Amino acid sequence: MNPNKSIINPHKTFLESASQHSSQIQEVVAVIFPFLIPAPAEEHPFKLNDIVKTGNQYGTVTSLNKTEKIVTITWDASWGEDSFSWTYNLDEIRALKISQVPQFIPKNTAGELPACTTIVLANSDEQIQFSNATPFKVESLSEHDILISTLDQFYLFPINLFPGYPTSCTIDIPVPQQLKAARSLSVNELRIRAKTHLALEVPDNFLEFAMPLQKQQLKEKLARQLSEENYEILDFNIAWEEAWKQQLENLTKKQGFYGFREGYCI
Repeated sequence: MNPNKSIINPHKTFLESASQHSSQIQEVVAVIFPFLIPAPAEEHPFKLNDIVKTGNQYGTVTSLNKTEKIVTITWDASWGEDSFSWTYNLDEIRALKISQVPQFIPKNTAGELPACTTIVLANSDEQIQFSNATPFKVESLSEHDILISTLDQFYLFPINLFPGYPTSCTIDIPVPQQLKAARSLSVNELRIRAKTHLALEVPDNFLEFAMPLQKQQLKEKLARQLSEENYEILDFNIAWEEAWKQQLENLTKKQGFYGFREGYCI
């Protein structure tokens, strides 16, 4: 997705679109139904069910946790692989550049107004009720207002009163040339990627059959996953060796070797 392209100047976009459709726009001043509940105070960087991304990988926030690992994200399945969930702390979120995908993107987001949505129009006592769930498209977005189009009309809502929810969004995946031009991943970012990769790929009994071949295969698989990102090979090798060493140490303490663990008396 390239949200900057879509909302780099939302106020300008809103004014341009509004001027094009001014004769058809119905301004909404109140929403009688559904009843909107104020958003809770932010305690996490994301809300439940937020769509998030890192690089060209997209996922959904599936859990908010009251632990150091504050957010659980379920990542979408890649070609030939299954979706998976992983928990992150704030440092990992920053290092991996995990960010929220904007909920409403002009010209890209489609959604629905809930059935029985009832609104009051400006300069009138008229109320309009949408008896069925009503599809809409986001035309423009500003800090205070959202302009949507239904099948036969344009409606301008105050953003804090808007009852609609997104159902689909067109996402523009950066082409490889754009990804290569992005800032290189640091050693710390590569280290986190490598640790996450090993935690997902290495079974608990790995020490019982580990060979140099398995290490190389795991390393090559991670390199393939990072093939569209920019990094220095030397940094990658350093991060990989550190993550590999830590993974083996963790397995030694957690599972041991054929049931024997460090500190056992025999």
